Amino acid sequence: MKTLRFVAAAIVLLAGAAAHAADENHGGLGFHVGSSPFAGILLTTGPATSPTLGMRQWFTNSVGFDLGVGFNIFDSVQGTQNETWTGFAIEAGLPLVVKEWSKVNFIFRPGIQIGSLMDEDKTLSPSVSTKWKSLGVSGEFEVEWMVADKVSLSAAHGIGWSSLKDDGTPQTKFTSFGTTGSNFTELGFHVYLW
Repeated sequence: MKTLRFVAAAIVLLAGAAAHAADENHGGLGFHVGSSPFAGILLTTGPATSPTLGMRQWFTNSVGFDLGVGFNIFDSVQGTQNETWTGFAIEAGLPLVVKEWSKVNFIFRPGIQIGSLMDEDKTLSPSVSTKWKSLGVSGEFEVEWMVADKVSLSAAHGIGWSSLKDDGTPQTKFTSFGTTGSNFTELGFHVYLW
């Protein structure tokens, strides 16, 4: 709940900045390249959910806001085993242009990501459910390249912290801190429509 309040406060602050820079407003659909908050448990508990439906809104030439959501419902039936994973993730970021060239922005982007994943094993009656929750924060450097007037590709790397825990007794919890980023085959994109 605190995380959602933080995201709401950031939106309000950025909306205030937008009032002072209405002529510089532009935004569009796309997503910031990111990873699943469930990447650490992928091998044992099912598919990932990444925030891949999103938008980016620029309020000035150097301050913007990203919002991405993702969901996934995955059913697995193998013989007598019957299991369903239902996942949801939301990610918000504050892109700040550090340096710009004619078609390239070099951006510092702090971000926050929350997610939940429900693992329901229906193999035996009664079914067994495990709920996973995640929280992550990151600071990344992103390069956004305008490949056309209203279309951009981007890649990012940086550092991040994440926590992933379930509702079991005893509780299972994973915490990680390290570098983020992958390679240039995993890119974000934005199509600026307004």
